[in-house]
Amino acid sequence: MLRRALLLAAALTWAVPLAAQAPDSALYVRKGGGGGASSTLENALEKPHVVLHRQWNTVVYRDQSYPTSVVVLNSDATIEGTVRGDVVVINGSLNLAPTARISGRALAFGGNVYDADSAVVGGKREAFPAARFDTVRTTRGLALDYHGPPRPPYDLFVLPGLYGVTLPLYDRVDGLSLGWYPSLTLRDSALVVSPSVTYRSNLGIFDGALTLSTHVGGAFLKLTGARATLSNDTWIQTDFGNSFMVLCCGKDFRNYWRARSGEGRVGYRWTDTTTEVTLWAGARTETAWSVAAGGPWGITGTSSTYSMYRPNPAVEEGKIESGLAGVSAVFGDGDHAIHASAQAEVPFHTPSGARFTQLVADADGVVPLGYDQDLLFRAHLIYTSGDSAPPQRYGYLGGSGTLLTLGLLEQGGDQLLYLDGEYRYTFSGIDIPYTSFPSIALAYTAGSAGVGKLPTLVQNIGARVELKPLRFDAFVDPATGKWKTALLLWFVR
Repeated sequence: MLRRALLLAAALTWAVPLAAQAPDSALYVRKGGGGGASSTLENALEKPHVVLHRQWNTVVYRDQSYPTSVVVLNSDATIEGTVRGDVVVINGSLNLAPTARISGRALAFGGNVYDADSAVVGGKREAFPAARFDTVRTTRGLALDYHGPPRPPYDLFVLPGLYGVTLPLYDRVDGLSLGWYPSLTLRDSALVVSPSVTYRSNLGIFDGALTLSTHVGGAFLKLTGARATLSNDTWIQTDFGNSFMVLCCGKDFRNYWRARSGEGRVGYRWTDTTTEVTLWAGARTETAWSVAAGGPWGITGTSSTYSMYRPNPAVEEGKIESGLAGVSAVFGDGDHAIHASAQAEVPFHTPSGARFTQLVADADGVVPLGYDQDLLFRAHLIYTSGDSAPPQRYGYLGGSGTLLTLGLLEQGGDQLLYLDGEYRYTFSGIDIPYTSFPSIALAYTAGSAGVGKLPTLVQNIGARVELKPLRFDAFVDPATGKWKTALLLWFVR
């Protein structure tokens, strides 16, 4: 009887929860594989962590909080509570509840990551479904040996989206832009040939483009040639958000011109688990001409000169040949990543003979301030030295995407500064069915744009209330006392 009890105790000790372990405990990757899966797991296991296991499903309940990373071994995991670190599931899937608060990454090996709208993850949500690991007891501890399938052969011909047709766009110049984007991969992903053709319904034309790209490790080369409708204002709204506003309300947050262009870039990309930095240099040739607006159908504003028929500023027609250089970086990942980029252009030839240097820089991100509190920021800069740049290098401000108290793209020029800061509090204790947690934000925006110099900054102070799918904005210009409100969908800035 005593012997049976000892055997039962030994079996329970082996199968039930591995106790909380120190960061240098004996859970380690002994045999790697699966591309980046093993290196990602090794990196995660280097951090302080506890190891948990419950049969079938390991739950971190809503009232539980872990001060370090959590590693779940040989079961699925459901996270309802707070983890101040990574959540790593080995040989299982990770389910995020709306109340989940994870300051690091959400990683699943041998399974998937299933998200919830209101779950907060500070790092990447990343799954390696084919990467499974055998667990083997050794003198060092518990070894993880990769036994996933071998790397699949690369696809020679790829049709992204629906047979190569991607999400259509809509604007007041092109109308419906419907593109076909096949991709031909040669030499096991070392060389990718990407031709494309886009039909623009309002112009009644097909635009073609061709991109060649290759990489060796972090080094890359990219060559692009295209005829297209271009804009410098794509930073204001996402493509989908802008298309929706054009179709729904006749509000287009972009000015446009047409061009034939060719561009080449060579650079190097450095990456680790939370940082990516890219440096590049290149050259561009662009032959531009002006384009009229108006003609596409919209639910409202179809014939208004303030909406669909709002004219595009005329550009300086002819060729610009330039040298380019740029840098971009991503710090952190997931919901709390910070993005920054800068590009410098120095023209060798312009239609009017103007000589200028132009710097365009962007930054945006989310900084967590504490439980349910975040600081959101966004900045955009255009700085031009030397002669004035041609109008196809202007940027614009005004409207709900930037400064609400200004008219839509009311200010523009080759000098532009825009700053946006927002303190947001999310009411995670208010759970409303079929939507996310409501939030309220105090916001400050400032900016101006002009030719040759910056005018006096226009400032807006206000509040945003969001309950998906709606967002209500109310802003005042303290210098003039002008108030402006807007009711928008949550994905429209």
